[in-house]
Amino acid sequence: MWRMIALGGLPLLFFISLSFCQLLAAQNTVQFRGQVQAQGTKQPVSEVMVQLVETNQWSISDETGHFQFERLQPGAYTLVFRRVGWLTLQENFTLTQANATGAVFILQESSLALQEVTVTARETKLQSSSLIEQQAIRHVQPVSLADVLQLVPGQLAVNPDLSNPQQILLRQAPIGAAGNRANALGTAVLLDGIPQSNNANLQLDNTILNSAPGSLPPFSSTANRGVDLRQIPADQIISVEVIRGVPSARYGDLTAGAVLVNTRAGVFAPTLTTRINPNLVQAGAGVGFKTSTHSTLSIDADVVSSQDDPRDFNNAFSRLNTQLTWSHNWQQNSPLRSTFRLGLYQGLDQSRQDPDAQNPLRSRQSNDRGIRFSMHHQYQPGWQWLNSLNLDAGLTYARQKGYFQDLIVRDIFPVSNALRDTTMAVGFGQSEYINQTTVDGRPLNLYGRLELNTRWTTGNLTHQLIAGAEARLDANNGLGRQFDPRTPPRQNYSVGDRPRSFRDIPTMYQLAPYLENKTHWTALGRDWILQAGLRYDYLWLDDASQEARQVLSPRLNMGVELLPGQWLRAGYGHTAKMPTLSVLYPNPTFYDLVNFNYYALDPAERLAVVTTRKITPDTRQITPYIARKWEIGADLLDSRLHITYFEERTTGAYQTIRSLQRFEVARLAAIEFPQGMPPILAEEPVETVLFWAAYDNPQNTLSLFSRGIEFSFDQPIRRWGTTLNLNGAWIRSSTQQEAPFLDANRAIFASQTQFLIPIYPAGEGQETQRFNTSLRIIQHIPSLKFVVSALVQTIWIEANRLRDFSPYPEALLNLEGGLEQLSMEERRSAALQNLWRGLNPVQLEWQNRPPLWLFNLRLTKELSEGLGFSFYVNNVWASRPLFVSNLSNTPQVRNQPNLFFGAELFIKI
Repeated sequence: MWRMIALGGLPLLFFISLSFCQLLAAQNTVQFRGQVQAQGTKQPVSEVMVQLVETNQWSISDETGHFQFERLQPGAYTLVFRRVGWLTLQENFTLTQANATGAVFILQESSLALQEVTVTARETKLQSSSLIEQQAIRHVQPVSLADVLQLVPGQLAVNPDLSNPQQILLRQAPIGAAGNRANALGTAVLLDGIPQSNNANLQLDNTILNSAPGSLPPFSSTANRGVDLRQIPADQIISVEVIRGVPSARYGDLTAGAVLVNTRAGVFAPTLTTRINPNLVQAGAGVGFKTSTHSTLSIDADVVSSQDDPRDFNNAFSRLNTQLTWSHNWQQNSPLRSTFRLGLYQGLDQSRQDPDAQNPLRSRQSNDRGIRFSMHHQYQPGWQWLNSLNLDAGLTYARQKGYFQDLIVRDIFPVSNALRDTTMAVGFGQSEYINQTTVDGRPLNLYGRLELNTRWTTGNLTHQLIAGAEARLDANNGLGRQFDPRTPPRQNYSVGDRPRSFRDIPTMYQLAPYLENKTHWTALGRDWILQAGLRYDYLWLDDASQEARQVLSPRLNMGVELLPGQWLRAGYGHTAKMPTLSVLYPNPTFYDLVNFNYYALDPAERLAVVTTRKITPDTRQITPYIARKWEIGADLLDSRLHITYFEERTTGAYQTIRSLQRFEVARLAAIEFPQGMPPILAEEPVETVLFWAAYDNPQNTLSLFSRGIEFSFDQPIRRWGTTLNLNGAWIRSSTQQEAPFLDANRAIFASQTQFLIPIYPAGEGQETQRFNTSLRIIQHIPSLKFVVSALVQTIWIEANRLRDFSPYPEALLNLEGGLEQLSMEERRSAALQNLWRGLNPVQLEWQNRPPLWLFNLRLTKELSEGLGFSFYVNNVWASRPLFVSNLSNTPQVRNQPNLFFGAELFIKI
């Protein structure tokens, strides 16, 4: 029913919105025509994308530099001018009948010869977000998107490193693997408006039960986590916006925030960039040119070869990316403009066999390659009640292949290939063999968004309305987890293992209509802005056993200009992350329980009888996890100082829990051992033994809470050409277990059968706080086309502890399946002392680390027009202090490796 309401209500939503706007927009409109000129020469600049922020309309400047917008209502507008290789220009413009034609806007070509150069992130108004543009990206000398994000307040500067998947934590201090994964999974990454979905990533592996629940597979994988940021090359990026606060209603399937990445398109000069540091070599190239009067084509390519250690040639990562972008304006001053992007990528992360290792046959590999296709259409009919209609669509198809090989040495054991509950005679496996396991995933992600934008004025109120809907499809048609059943991966505790195909996993669909209105007005001599939105997310699957999931998310942002250039803002909203296919359909666990085992020297006389039990985790109760966030902040000193206090609480985040299931095992006995034949068994078992079987399953049992203060301050010293930029954050984060903890390990690790399994109270968790600042001193000398920046990064506070830990069980699970609740006196009684959990009391105390300093130096020099180089040195003073924890009493080396450096050469023809 809800699906029909969502699908049927979408056209109605559009109709009501359009009719409402049409009734209200009764004012006269004007045609707005302007020109873009180059600074100094006053020559017209063509191929400039001109955007009206309030209406999301665009125009492209022609050969004479002119652009125009049809049927605009008089009022205040914000115009943004963008072209690759030129500085982005943002102008506030009040449109009237008198100035509707003849306005001239001056654009500057990007160069270090300019008087002002911005190499840091810029904070935006209303919602907490940071905008990082071309000059700042280039000065960072990034290898991937992850390197760019170090400019965001609260993030730490690190060395370029492609040895492991890269993630980002937004407004959260590190609080353990489960908490970090929930934050990364809840961070949406949009590439040119298309979400990079990880919902169909199934690159996981069943681990033996002496590994922690939810352990990562032997090969590199980001399943159940966020998008791998190292797969997105930085050279193709023209801007990145990181939304940390309450996002617009148009952004969904997220909790922590959104990273909006825009890649270059249009006309730009051929460029070549090469980078080198002790761990990697990178080369990138790109060019954009006109293919016709109304069309442009750009081509980008990037290749990286990286090693974990320059002395180790067996562990390496390589990346290859190419992208074609075709933009077409269907005719001169056409109301329809389209952009198509086609990208190919491959990432190979591998650890080859090392003949000098203890196990020379061990190796692993993760090979991800795929195709991205996206298109953006914007139609601007020039109607008074409709400014623009936008259609975005994207397709991503990948071939993910995880592989690992290992030498298995164990006792001779029965091997079963049963895929259901049964008892059968089986053969014997080898005591020493090579296991080769492949996880073949073929995720498919389809995305579409239809959105209308309109703007109208009623009295003193100016409204900007967006109404739209997005649809998603996530599926995986891979071969799945494959190996020879006769040589399975390492196993123990009677745990069996079976291959599994992904083709039986249902397809997941999402539909999300949304509506948002941004209102601007003047009252009491002050400017006010109110942005209110509502989003409805609906998910269903091709699976009759799974019910649909649905979430309603209200969002509100508000700002008031207390004094000229001084804004006070606040926001509150709900966000939600839908479950992934790996959460909804985890790998089943098989138990091969031996009924009879007789291994004779003569293969004809051998006999093994095994009872197989299959455990499939019940995920029907899995729901989206929800974040409720609010913030209050101020933009002061003409928006040079930004301060924000925030609180975010996430409930029902996913984590893998170890559970128990009880089985009965019948022990059989032989009544005769005929020569040359298997033993003859008695019809009745000699005994029946109860057996604890453990398995891992995902649940909504983790809560996250973060609060803190973010700040950013810019102070230019124009006399010296110096700029000081200080940003940082104090964040205190914690996790909390929402469900009681069943000590399943006690059941499977004990040498004897455990008749009582303790269950401990919910509420325990981890807590971390961190306060860090980043001071960047930027010296710019235009006459020398030279800029140098020094980073002083300080972690003033870094501490963590366990909280709300109880060593006493609140209930007991017996072998018959009964549950016995314990009173407060019984929990602490000496009779149950053997069930108490041990804990070092120091773990409940704050583990405080002393302040840590990092000094980095970066410089960029343009040697001549189109030729330049950059150089950086990280950890200039080679500071690597020791910290002795009062928990382990062992010294730990802090900070990054000694004196890391790298260089870059860039050429523009």
